[in-house]
Amino acid sequence: MRRRRWIVASVLVLALVAVGCSSDDDDSAADDDREGSHEPVADVTVVDFNVLHGLPIGNCPEETAGCNAAARVDMMFDLLEEAGCPDIVGLQEIGPAQIELIPAALPDACDGAYELVSERPNLPVEQWVLSSLPVLDAQTETISGVTRTVPWVRLDSPLGPIDFYTTHFVAGIDNLPCTADLCPGITAGLCDPEMDTGECNPLETVDFIDRTADPNTLTILTGDLNAEIDEPRITTITDEGFVDVWTLAGNEACDPETAENCTSGQSGEGPFDGLDIADSTRDERIDFVLVRAPDDCELSVEGPDDTDGDGTSTGMFAGEPFDPPVEGIFWPSDHTGVQADLSCA
Repeated sequence: MRRRRWIVASVLVLALVAVGCSSDDDDSAADDDREGSHEPVADVTVVDFNVLHGLPIGNCPEETAGCNAAARVDMMFDLLEEAGCPDIVGLQEIGPAQIELIPAALPDACDGAYELVSERPNLPVEQWVLSSLPVLDAQTETISGVTRTVPWVRLDSPLGPIDFYTTHFVAGIDNLPCTADLCPGITAGLCDPEMDTGECNPLETVDFIDRTADPNTLTILTGDLNAEIDEPRITTITDEGFVDVWTLAGNEACDPETAENCTSGQSGEGPFDGLDIADSTRDERIDFVLVRAPDDCELSVEGPDDTDGDGTSTGMFAGEPFDPPVEGIFWPSDHTGVQADLSCA
Protein backbone atom coordinates (compact mmCIF):
# COMPACT_ATOMS: atom_id res chain seq x y z
CA MET A 1 0.00 0.00 0.00
CA ARG A 2 2.85 2.32 0.89
CA ARG A 3 4.60 1.42 -2.37
CA ARG A 4 1.41 2.21 -4.39
CA ARG A 5 1.09 5.60 -2.68
CA TRP A 6 4.75 6.28 -3.48
CA ILE A 7 4.18 5.34 -7.14
CA VAL A 8 1.10 7.56 -7.34
CA ALA A 9 2.95 10.42 -5.69
CA SER A 10 5.87 9.98 -8.06
CA VAL A 11 3.54 10.04 -11.04
CA LEU A 12 1.94 13.24 -9.74
CA VAL A 13 5.34 14.88 -9.21
CA LEU A 14 6.51 13.92 -12.70
CA ALA A 15 3.25 15.22 -14.16
CA LEU A 16 3.65 18.52 -12.34
CA VAL A 17 7.25 18.82 -13.52
CA ALA A 18 6.19 18.07 -17.08
CA VAL A 19 3.44 20.66 -16.88
CA GLY A 20 5.89 23.19 -15.48
CA CYS A 21 8.42 22.50 -18.20
CA SER A 22 5.74 22.65 -20.85
CA SER A 23 4.52 25.96 -19.43
CA ASP A 24 8.05 27.36 -19.43
CA ASP A 25 8.62 26.13 -22.96
CA ASP A 26 5.30 27.61 -24.08
CA ASP A 27 6.10 30.93 -22.41
CA SER A 28 9.55 30.90 -24.02
CA ALA A 29 8.03 30.08 -27.39
CA ALA A 30 5.46 32.82 -26.91
CA ASP A 31 8.24 35.26 -26.04
CA ASP A 32 10.11 34.17 -29.15
CA ASP A 33 6.96 34.65 -31.20
CA ARG A 34 6.43 38.10 -29.71
CA GLU A 35 10.03 39.09 -30.40
CA GLY A 36 9.87 37.72 -33.91
CA SER A 37 6.62 39.51 -34.63
CA HIS A 38 8.32 42.93 -34.73
CA GLU A 39 9.49 42.97 -38.31
CA PRO A 40 11.58 45.97 -39.42
CA VAL A 41 9.45 48.92 -40.50
CA ALA A 42 9.91 49.92 -44.13
CA ASP A 43 11.43 53.39 -44.24
CA VAL A 44 13.33 55.85 -46.39
CA THR A 45 16.20 57.95 -45.08
CA VAL A 46 17.00 61.39 -46.48
CA VAL A 47 19.64 64.08 -46.07
CA ASP A 48 19.44 67.68 -47.30
CA PHE A 49 22.70 69.66 -47.39
CA ASN A 50 23.96 72.95 -48.84
CA VAL A 51 27.64 72.18 -49.43
CA LEU A 52 28.89 75.80 -49.95
CA HIS A 53 30.18 76.27 -53.50
CA GLY A 54 33.43 77.92 -52.37
CA LEU A 55 33.55 80.48 -55.18
CA PRO A 56 35.59 83.68 -54.72
CA ILE A 57 32.40 85.69 -55.36
CA GLY A 58 31.28 84.34 -52.00
CA ASN A 59 33.67 84.45 -49.08
CA CYS A 60 36.30 81.93 -50.22
CA PRO A 61 39.30 83.66 -51.83
CA GLU A 62 41.07 81.79 -54.64
CA GLU A 63 44.04 80.94 -52.44
CA THR A 64 41.75 78.85 -50.18
CA ALA A 65 40.91 76.40 -53.01
CA GLY A 66 37.20 76.83 -52.53
CA CYS A 67 37.48 77.08 -48.73
CA ASN A 68 39.36 73.76 -48.91
CA ALA A 69 36.62 72.14 -51.00
CA ALA A 70 38.42 68.78 -51.28
CA ALA A 71 38.62 68.33 -47.51
CA ARG A 72 35.02 69.44 -47.12
CA VAL A 73 33.77 66.88 -49.65
CA ASP A 74 35.63 64.17 -47.72
CA MET A 75 34.05 65.43 -44.49
CA MET A 76 30.58 65.27 -46.06
CA PHE A 77 30.99 61.66 -47.15
CA ASP A 78 32.38 60.71 -43.74
CA LEU A 79 29.25 62.17 -42.18
CA LEU A 80 26.99 60.34 -44.62
CA GLU A 81 28.64 57.07 -43.61
CA GLU A 82 28.19 57.94 -39.93
CA ALA A 83 24.50 58.58 -40.69
CA GLY A 84 24.12 55.07 -42.08
CA CYS A 85 24.39 56.07 -45.76
CA PRO A 86 20.89 57.57 -46.16
CA ASP A 87 18.93 56.47 -49.22
CA ILE A 88 18.60 59.92 -50.82
CA VAL A 89 20.81 63.01 -50.55
CA GLY A 90 19.70 66.42 -51.87
CA LEU A 91 22.65 68.80 -52.37
CA GLN A 92 22.73 72.52 -53.13
CA GLU A 93 25.54 74.86 -54.20
CA ILE A 94 27.57 72.32 -56.15
CA GLY A 95 30.36 74.62 -57.31
CA PRO A 96 33.08 74.03 -59.92
CA ALA A 97 35.31 72.17 -57.46
CA GLN A 98 32.53 69.90 -56.18
CA ILE A 99 31.38 69.20 -59.75
CA GLU A 100 34.63 67.27 -60.16
CA LEU A 101 35.25 66.10 -56.60
CA ILE A 102 31.88 64.53 -55.73
CA PRO A 103 31.60 62.15 -58.72
CA ALA A 104 35.23 61.12 -58.15
CA ALA A 105 34.43 60.23 -54.52
CA LEU A 106 31.30 58.15 -55.24
CA PRO A 107 32.99 54.77 -55.93
CA ASP A 108 34.50 54.73 -52.44
CA ALA A 109 31.69 56.40 -50.47
CA CYS A 110 29.37 54.01 -48.62
CA ASP A 111 30.88 51.07 -50.55
CA GLY A 112 29.88 52.65 -53.83
CA ALA A 113 26.17 52.78 -52.95
CA TYR A 114 25.51 56.25 -54.39
CA GLU A 115 24.94 57.42 -57.93
CA LEU A 116 24.39 60.93 -59.21
CA VAL A 117 20.79 60.38 -60.30
CA SER A 118 19.66 63.88 -61.30
CA GLU A 119 20.20 65.55 -64.65
CA ARG A 120 23.19 67.89 -64.80
CA PRO A 121 22.30 71.25 -66.39
CA ASN A 122 25.95 72.32 -66.84
CA LEU A 123 25.72 75.46 -64.73
CA PRO A 124 28.42 77.21 -62.67
CA VAL A 125 26.52 76.19 -59.51
CA GLU A 126 24.14 73.24 -59.51
CA GLN A 127 21.70 71.29 -57.35
CA TRP A 128 22.16 67.50 -57.33
CA VAL A 129 20.50 64.34 -56.07
CA LEU A 130 22.54 61.33 -54.96
CA SER A 131 20.76 58.07 -54.23
CA SER A 132 21.23 54.36 -53.74
CA LEU A 133 17.66 53.65 -54.92
CA PRO A 134 16.66 52.65 -58.47
CA VAL A 135 15.74 55.57 -60.72
CA LEU A 136 12.38 55.49 -62.50
CA ASP A 137 12.43 58.98 -64.04
CA ALA A 138 14.28 62.30 -63.78
CA GLN A 139 14.05 65.88 -64.97
CA THR A 140 15.52 69.24 -63.96
CA GLU A 141 13.54 72.48 -64.07
CA THR A 142 15.06 75.98 -64.31
CA ILE A 143 13.54 78.51 -61.90
CA SER A 144 14.01 82.24 -61.32
CA GLY A 145 17.45 83.57 -60.57
CA VAL A 146 20.95 82.74 -61.75
CA THR A 147 21.90 79.03 -61.72
CA ARG A 148 18.72 78.05 -59.82
CA THR A 149 17.13 74.72 -60.63
CA VAL A 150 14.82 72.07 -59.19
CA PRO A 151 15.99 68.53 -59.93
CA TRP A 152 13.20 65.93 -59.75
CA VAL A 153 13.88 62.21 -59.45
CA ARG A 154 11.30 59.44 -59.16
CA LEU A 155 12.82 56.60 -57.18
CA ASP A 156 11.73 53.08 -56.35
CA SER A 157 11.87 52.66 -52.58
CA PRO A 158 10.74 50.36 -49.77
CA LEU A 159 7.70 52.67 -49.49
CA GLY A 160 6.95 52.38 -53.20
CA PRO A 161 7.74 55.06 -55.80
CA ILE A 162 8.89 58.39 -54.34
CA ASP A 163 9.00 61.80 -56.03
CA PHE A 164 12.05 63.63 -54.70
CA TYR A 165 12.99 67.27 -55.35
CA THR A 166 15.77 69.52 -54.13
CA THR A 167 16.31 73.23 -54.75
CA HIS A 168 17.93 76.46 -53.63
CA PHE A 169 15.81 79.61 -53.52
CA VAL A 170 17.34 83.02 -54.21
CA ALA A 171 18.35 85.38 -51.40
CA GLY A 172 20.48 88.40 -50.63
CA ILE A 173 22.17 90.29 -53.44
CA ASP A 174 20.97 87.67 -55.95
CA ASN A 175 17.33 88.43 -55.14
CA LEU A 176 16.73 90.69 -58.14
CA PRO A 177 13.50 92.13 -59.53
CA CYS A 178 11.83 89.75 -61.96
CA THR A 179 12.21 90.16 -65.67
CA ALA A 180 11.00 87.82 -68.41
CA ASP A 181 14.58 86.60 -68.91
CA LEU A 182 15.32 86.12 -65.21
CA CYS A 183 11.98 84.67 -64.09
CA PRO A 184 10.57 81.79 -66.16
CA GLY A 185 7.50 81.98 -63.93
CA ILE A 186 6.42 85.22 -65.62
CA THR A 187 6.23 83.59 -69.04
CA ALA A 188 4.35 80.66 -67.51
CA GLY A 189 1.84 83.02 -65.89
CA LEU A 190 2.85 81.96 -62.38
CA CYS A 191 4.53 85.12 -61.14
CA ASP A 192 3.75 88.81 -61.21
CA PRO A 193 6.34 91.02 -62.97
CA GLU A 194 6.50 93.13 -59.81
CA MET A 195 7.79 90.17 -57.79
CA ASP A 196 11.43 89.51 -57.06
CA THR A 197 13.08 86.22 -58.01
CA GLY A 198 12.88 84.82 -54.49
CA GLU A 199 9.13 85.37 -54.36
CA CYS A 200 8.72 83.62 -57.69
CA ASN A 201 10.78 80.54 -56.71
CA PRO A 202 8.19 78.76 -54.52
CA LEU A 203 5.41 79.34 -57.06
CA GLU A 204 7.55 77.83 -59.81
CA THR A 205 8.56 74.93 -57.59
CA VAL A 206 4.98 74.08 -56.60
CA ASP A 207 3.94 74.24 -60.26
CA PHE A 208 6.76 71.87 -61.25
CA ILE A 209 5.75 69.45 -58.49
CA ASP A 210 2.13 69.60 -59.63
CA ARG A 211 3.21 68.72 -63.18
CA THR A 212 5.52 65.85 -62.28
CA ALA A 213 4.60 64.28 -58.92
CA ASP A 214 2.16 61.39 -58.66
CA PRO A 215 -0.44 62.31 -55.99
CA ASN A 216 -0.48 58.66 -54.95
CA THR A 217 3.20 58.62 -54.00
CA LEU A 218 5.24 60.13 -51.18
CA THR A 219 6.58 63.51 -52.35
CA ILE A 220 9.69 64.99 -50.73
CA LEU A 221 10.98 68.54 -51.26
CA THR A 222 14.34 69.45 -49.76
CA GLY A 223 16.57 72.45 -49.99
CA ASP A 224 18.03 75.68 -48.79
CA LEU A 225 14.87 77.76 -49.17
CA ASN A 226 16.31 80.96 -47.70
CA ALA A 227 13.28 81.62 -45.51
CA GLU A 228 12.04 80.45 -42.13
CA ILE A 229 9.10 78.14 -41.60
CA ASP A 230 6.45 80.84 -41.10
CA GLU A 231 7.49 83.07 -44.02
CA PRO A 232 5.44 83.23 -47.25
CA ARG A 233 8.04 81.33 -49.29
CA ILE A 234 7.54 78.30 -47.06
CA THR A 235 3.82 78.67 -46.38
CA THR A 236 3.27 78.67 -50.15
CA ILE A 237 4.58 75.09 -50.02
CA THR A 238 3.05 73.94 -46.74
CA ASP A 239 -0.33 75.24 -47.92
CA GLU A 240 -0.04 72.54 -50.62
CA GLY A 241 -0.03 69.80 -47.98
CA PHE A 242 3.71 69.58 -47.25
CA VAL A 243 4.79 68.93 -43.66
CA ASP A 244 8.03 70.12 -42.05
CA VAL A 245 9.52 66.87 -40.71
CA TRP A 246 11.80 68.78 -38.33
CA THR A 247 8.76 70.00 -36.42
CA LEU A 248 6.86 66.72 -36.84
CA ALA A 249 9.74 64.88 -35.17
CA GLY A 250 9.54 67.12 -32.10
CA ASN A 251 12.77 69.06 -32.63
CA GLU A 252 13.12 72.42 -30.93
CA ALA A 253 13.00 75.73 -32.80
CA CYS A 254 16.18 77.53 -33.82
CA ASP A 255 17.63 79.64 -31.02
CA PRO A 256 19.75 82.40 -32.63
CA GLU A 257 21.24 83.31 -29.26
CA THR A 258 22.86 79.90 -28.79
CA ALA A 259 22.87 78.64 -32.43
CA GLU A 260 21.05 75.52 -31.24
CA ASN A 261 18.86 73.93 -33.95
CA CYS A 262 19.82 76.57 -36.52
CA THR A 263 21.00 75.63 -40.00
CA SER A 264 22.44 78.77 -41.56
CA GLY A 265 24.60 81.78 -40.81
CA GLN A 266 28.04 80.33 -40.00
CA SER A 267 30.56 83.11 -40.54
CA GLY A 268 33.73 84.57 -39.15
CA GLU A 269 36.79 86.64 -39.88
CA GLY A 270 39.54 85.23 -42.02
CA PRO A 271 39.65 83.54 -45.41
CA PHE A 272 37.50 80.50 -44.55
CA ASP A 273 34.28 82.35 -43.69
CA GLY A 274 34.06 80.82 -40.21
CA LEU A 275 34.59 77.20 -41.27
CA ASP A 276 37.82 77.26 -39.25
CA ILE A 277 35.99 78.37 -36.08
CA ALA A 278 34.76 75.54 -33.86
CA ASP A 279 31.91 77.50 -32.26
CA SER A 280 28.73 77.65 -34.32
CA THR A 281 27.46 81.12 -35.23
CA ARG A 282 24.33 79.95 -37.07
CA ASP A 283 21.22 81.98 -36.35
CA GLU A 284 18.31 80.79 -38.54
CA ARG A 285 16.64 77.59 -39.78
CA ILE A 286 16.18 77.85 -43.54
CA ASP A 287 17.07 74.32 -44.70
CA PHE A 288 14.21 71.86 -44.93
CA VAL A 289 12.91 68.40 -45.61
CA LEU A 290 9.23 68.90 -46.48
CA VAL A 291 7.02 65.87 -47.15
CA ARG A 292 3.55 65.37 -48.60
CA ALA A 293 2.07 61.93 -47.98
CA PRO A 294 -0.61 60.27 -50.12
CA ASP A 295 -3.97 59.32 -48.61
CA ASP A 296 -2.89 55.73 -47.87
CA CYS A 297 0.21 56.81 -45.91
CA GLU A 298 0.05 58.15 -42.38
CA LEU A 299 3.46 59.83 -42.31
CA SER A 300 5.69 58.77 -39.43
CA VAL A 301 9.17 60.11 -38.66
CA GLU A 302 11.78 58.83 -36.27
CA GLY A 303 12.49 61.42 -33.60
CA PRO A 304 15.77 63.20 -32.91
CA ASP A 305 17.26 60.06 -31.29
CA ASP A 306 18.26 57.13 -33.49
CA THR A 307 16.08 54.52 -31.76
CA ASP A 308 16.14 51.91 -34.53
CA GLY A 309 19.92 51.94 -34.77
CA ASP A 310 20.17 52.57 -38.52
CA GLY A 311 22.21 55.77 -38.08
CA THR A 312 19.57 58.22 -39.30
CA SER A 313 17.18 60.02 -37.00
CA THR A 314 15.25 63.18 -37.88
CA GLY A 315 17.26 66.24 -36.96
CA MET A 316 20.60 67.88 -37.68
CA PHE A 317 23.14 66.63 -40.20
CA ALA A 318 26.71 67.95 -39.83
CA GLY A 319 25.58 69.77 -36.72
CA GLU A 320 28.79 69.32 -34.71
CA PRO A 321 32.31 70.57 -35.48
CA PHE A 322 34.91 67.99 -36.46
CA ASP A 323 37.25 67.17 -33.59
CA PRO A 324 40.07 67.33 -34.52
CA PRO A 325 39.55 69.64 -37.50
CA VAL A 326 40.37 68.42 -40.99
CA GLU A 327 43.18 70.48 -42.50
CA GLY A 328 42.20 73.34 -40.21
CA ILE A 329 38.48 73.13 -41.08
CA PHE A 330 35.86 72.32 -38.43
CA TRP A 331 32.76 72.51 -40.64
CA PRO A 332 32.11 71.03 -44.09
CA SER A 333 29.81 73.95 -44.96
CA ASP A 334 28.45 77.23 -43.69
CA HIS A 335 25.12 75.38 -43.41
CA THR A 336 24.02 72.55 -41.19
CA GLY A 337 22.03 69.93 -43.05
CA VAL A 338 18.80 68.18 -42.16
CA GLN A 339 18.33 64.41 -42.03
CA ALA A 340 15.09 62.46 -41.82
CA ASP A 341 13.88 58.89 -41.35
CA LEU A 342 10.44 58.52 -42.96
CA SER A 343 7.89 55.72 -42.91
CA CYS A 344 4.15 55.18 -43.34
CA ALA A 345 2.27 54.08 -40.22
